[in-house]
Amino acid sequence: RKEVAGLRAELEATKPVSAESRFRMFDLNNDGLLDPDELAKGLSSDFRLEASGDQVAQILADFDTDKDGKLGIDDFKLDEIRKAMSDLVARDKRAADEVDRLQAEAMQLAEITEEIKQVIEEATIEENTDNGLKTRMLSSLPYLLPLADGSEYGHHILDHIPLAAAAIAPIVLLINAIPFGGLLCFIFLSLQSQNREYPTLLRFNLQQALLLDIAMFFPSLVALLFDLAPVDPLFKSQLSEPGSDAVFLVLLACIAYSVSINLVLGTPPSKIPFISDASFKAIGIGVDEEEDE
Repeated sequence: RKEVAGLRAELEATKPVSAESRFRMFDLNNDGLLDPDELAKGLSSDFRLEASGDQVAQILADFDTDKDGKLGIDDFKLDEIRKAMSDLVARDKRAADEVDRLQAEAMQLAEITEEIKQVIEEATIEENTDNGLKTRMLSSLPYLLPLADGSEYGHHILDHIPLAAAAIAPIVLLINAIPFGGLLCFIFLSLQSQNREYPTLLRFNLQQALLLDIAMFFPSLVALLFDLAPVDPLFKSQLSEPGSDAVFLVLLACIAYSVSINLVLGTPPSKIPFISDASFKAIGIGVDEEEDE
């Protein structure tokens, strides 16, 4: 009997519920009308449709034929109400997701705009055109770095000019006395060349001195490749000294030119091929722009 009773209960549960029965289930106060709160609770309990107050009001407005703000038994078309509510909830969720997406994009756009604004402000900072005596002297000091690093190419010449060798030796010793001294000097000068608060003359010479120092790497590379080449050792030794002397003399000429232009004219020494143009670009100034000034 228990099995039969359980089977009957299951059959009863599977029978379709009439619209009137459904209405009574929704009508919690049994007044024959469904107010917004009753409709929301019924849809939530029976169909797990969590609707907002505005969504329930929209459904009532669509199905309330007599416009009294409540649903009577004749207005209670449950399947249509459920579908309409499902569509409305889904539509509002999509709209909310779209709003969130647009807000996120707006925030990203605002961040990008702020970054662009900062870049423009930095790019439009008025250049410091000071070229007084102090600036001219400071602008000449950075060339001590390439002079010290390039002195290895000039040992043949310096052996015959003890006074010049004695003048350069303390600079070399000072840089070598500091662990990674040459690298630290290079990094320091590079950072200072990008400081737009410094005079343009100083920034240009900082950068040009760095590029001259970098240029000293290429003769070393050529010498290394030449040593590896299948060439007569006697011929190599005959070219070694004049080659080193030529590199050192070119370096001295570039430094002498730069220092003299700095001290005498107080303008960027911008006539060193390739290196001067690269120096202007590195500090964010065009060659034509500097010449106009």
